[in-house]
This record gives sequence, C-alpha cells and structure tokens, in this order.
Amino acid sequence: MVCKEDVVSWFKELESYKRIDAMCTLLNMCLPFELRFIGTYLEELGKRDFQELRGAELRANNPADLAADIGGADTDSRTRRKMALYVSLLRSCNFVCATTLYNAMVSLEQSGLLKGLYGDLLEEILLLYTMALHHPAFTFDQKSHFGDILEKLKIEDQRIQYQEQQEHINVAPVSACHSQTSITPNMSVPPPNLSGLGPPPGLMFVKASVVQPTSSDAVPELSSPSVLATAGGMVPILSEVPHPPPGLPIPQYNVGEYLGQHAWPANIIVSTLNQPLEVCIS
Repeated sequence: MVCKEDVVSWFKELESYKRIDAMCTLLNMCLPFELRFIGTYLEELGKRDFQELRGAELRANNPADLAADIGGADTDSRTRRKMALYVSLLRSCNFVCATTLYNAMVSLEQSGLLKGLYGDLLEEILLLYTMALHHPAFTFDQKSHFGDILEKLKIEDQRIQYQEQQEHINVAPVSACHSQTSITPNMSVPPPNLSGLGPPPGLMFVKASVVQPTSSDAVPELSSPSVLATAGGMVPILSEVPHPPPGLPIPQYNVGEYLGQHAWPANIIVSTLNQPLEVCIS
C-alpha cells in the first residue's frame, strides 16, 4: 500500500517539469465533480500570488507585448525563463499569443540550442515544452510537435543522469584467480556427526527401571549385541548412538534407510503396535 507521506516525499524531490507532468496525468484521471472542486480549490490558492503575477499575466496575453519580450533573443537565458513564465500565465482561449509562443519555440529549436543541453538549461527547456504540451491554447499539431521534441529531450536527460550515476559508482576490482580449498585424492573425510539424529517418526523413548518384553521371547542381556524385534524376527542393530537432546527437531527420513545407515542405542527394544511405537530404555 502506498502511503500519502511517501507520495508527498516523492513529489517534493521531482524536477519542476516532472511535477507538472504528474499533476496533469492525475487530473486527467479525476471525475467531473472532482475536477470542479479542484478548480475551485486552485482558484483560491491562486489568489495568494495574484497581485505579484498580475503584470506578467497582462503581458503574456497581449500579442504586442509578448512579441516584444520574447522576439530576437532566442539564446538569452532571461528570455527563456520569461517564455516559460508566459506559457504558465497564458489563458486557455488566447490562440493568438499561443501561436506567437509556438513560433518562438520553433525558432529556439532551429537555432540548435536544444542540442547538447545539460544541467539547469536542460531543465528549463524541459519545463517549457512540458507546459506547452499540456496547455489547451495550443492546437493538436502544435502539441504533437512539442511532444516529439520533448521525447528527444527526455532521452538526453536520461543519458546524462546515467552517466552521472556511473561516475559515482566505485567498482571494486575482482581478481581473476579465486582461492579454492585444495583437496588431495588421499584426504580422509571425517565421519558425519550423528549426535543430532533421532529415531524415525512414530517412535518415542520411554524410560523405565525394568524393560518389559512385549512377547514371550527372551530379552537379551545389555552386554549382548542389540537387536530389533520385528514381525520377521530379530534384526541386529549397530553400536549405540546417543539420542538427540530435547528440543531439537526430528529429521524426516525413511525407516528402512534409517535402519540400514544409522545406529540405534544398544539397550532398546522396538515392538510393532497399532498406536505410535514406543521405545523402552532401561
């Protein structure tokens, strides 16, 4: 789930042109009554800086003043910032001034200034073309042209960001020779540790002072070789191995494989029962 705080934090770190693009995308997804409310809310917010931007708004929507402010100085940084400001203050129905701004932006492209951009200059141009792309005063053909230029600028911006990231990455040198543990053919392998093994599932140890046989067969002495009582007779068992301490999980395995590979305590007798098997230890 995306939290509101995460979205706000992400939005604050974006560049200006990315914030404009994100807000326009979100507004296009709103319902009609939501848009009317947002419009009323934005109108109230706009009153904060209304007087400060009043003069620039009048010049942005006057064809004569607009042509005088942005004409003849395509490469001037002050003029480019003024163009971005005028696009933001342009009224949605002022198609004459929109055409003037479009011609100025086309002249900006033809001058070759859009090639090799980086840093703040690239962000200024991206902001200018992003606002023009979403502004309703421009025609569809004009917006299509802005979109083509904007895609090229975004690719250039991504390329620059990728190069900056690569410069800050410190790649540790990796040796071609890796040390490996040498193993000789005659090396003896130590036996596995069987202290953690337990009886097969279904068996449990029952401590008793005297071992009670489950049949009339004689119980072998403790000193004699240990046997396992089964339906087919007595099966000898290997030397004893201590049972696992309490609290350790019992591994899952096959009983037949267990009897053939692992040893049991020497003083136990296992009998076949319908209920879970019991193992008696004296």
